[in-house]
Amino acid sequence: MKSGQWLRQAAVVGAFAMFLSGCSLLGIGDSSSSSKDIDPPPVGSIEDVIANTTEDHIPTTSSSISDKVDARTIYAKDSHGLVVPVTLSLPQTQAPAQKVLEYMVDGGPVSAMLPKGFTSILPSGTKVKGMTINENKLAFVDFSKELLNYKQEDERKMLEGITWALTTFANIDHVQLRVEGNDLTELPKKGTPIDEPVSRSIGINVEKLPDVDYGQSTAVTLYFMSGTADYPYYVPVTRHIKRTDQVAEAVMEQLIKGPVSPNLLSSAINPITNVVQLNPADHLITVNLTGIGDQDHKVSSEALKSIVLSLTENTTATAVQIMIDGEAKFTTTDNTNYSKPIAKPTNLNPVKM
Repeated sequence: MKSGQWLRQAAVVGAFAMFLSGCSLLGIGDSSSSSKDIDPPPVGSIEDVIANTTEDHIPTTSSSISDKVDARTIYAKDSHGLVVPVTLSLPQTQAPAQKVLEYMVDGGPVSAMLPKGFTSILPSGTKVKGMTINENKLAFVDFSKELLNYKQEDERKMLEGITWALTTFANIDHVQLRVEGNDLTELPKKGTPIDEPVSRSIGINVEKLPDVDYGQSTAVTLYFMSGTADYPYYVPVTRHIKRTDQVAEAVMEQLIKGPVSPNLLSSAINPITNVVQLNPADHLITVNLTGIGDQDHKVSSEALKSIVLSLTENTTATAVQIMIDGEAKFTTTDNTNYSKPIAKPTNLNPVKM
């Protein structure tokens, strides 16, 4: 990374270092854009990975164009103030990325759709006035002035939510924010610099291990668990660790260590889990584990899903082949078939409607 780019990125993170020290965890598309395209999974469907049963699937009707819906992932705040992906059934549109943002506005149509305890991430009255995407996958999003009516403590969360929601789309890698037609070079209430387009490299729910220096760190995004029995959900957490080139190995190590704040998040992975072998490649990662099963020799489906989510988020791989004790066939708590590679998921935490 060029030094100027690193300094700007460090500034974004650094602007929140003081806030982070007080708590261990911080608690767009054009008219033809669509959900991120991925290689189809070799076995089953993505919903088999993210939803345990068919009743969790978000239906698509076909009675009329006005009644048709698509599963789209927005970002909202949970009861702990964490930024969380939530998949809802939204009306079909020729501008799905803009629709996603509209459903992230407080007091908008999303209010009756969010799970209990969740709140919207964009201020009330905010409107998306326009959106364009260039050939470099850079999205320019023009908001109304109400965007700037956010609470100071929500500045970072709002930026993360917008960025991660829009970069779900395959034709968007970076985002440039505008208000009333003017580029924003910083967010005004805490001075977060955004003089360059932002991407997922800013992280989400950022945390830093105590003995790690931001300037000498590697950021890995891990998926932990939160929620209730009625609505368990995955939470992405970007953790800064000591600098390493072995990213996939580091992801597994940190997943097994678990969350920094166990009162907010939990790990479905057995802490005695051991990585016997990990073979990262461009499009497929193979990982062989031991000690991950329970006393009945069943493997937690949530643990396996968090592994797939985390490894594909941090690498170029689009699928993960999981093996237990050298075998690709094993029993899981939801009876999902993991004998073949599981593809990178697109929509997370579906809400039953």
